[in-house]
Amino acid sequence: LPAAKDRTPAKLDRALTDLRELAPRMKQRLLEAAAVIVAYDHEVTPAEADLLRAFADLLGVPMPPLLPGQRLT
Repeated sequence: LPAAKDRTPAKLDRALTDLRELAPRMKQRLLEAAAVIVAYDHEVTPAEADLLRAFADLLGVPMPPLLPGQRLT
């Protein structure tokens, strides 16, 4: 991670803008990678599901429904 002084709202906004400009297939792959991280423990908490949905929305990528507390196989 960058040093705390280098983590600014402007830099976050720039990084998110860069992510929005990815090719559609790369956006989908990035969301799939995020889903793998969320599902690592085979359980999706409400906060994890909300964050994943927000990330999908930010990227403009459709996301299948997830139920809070859902066990994943």
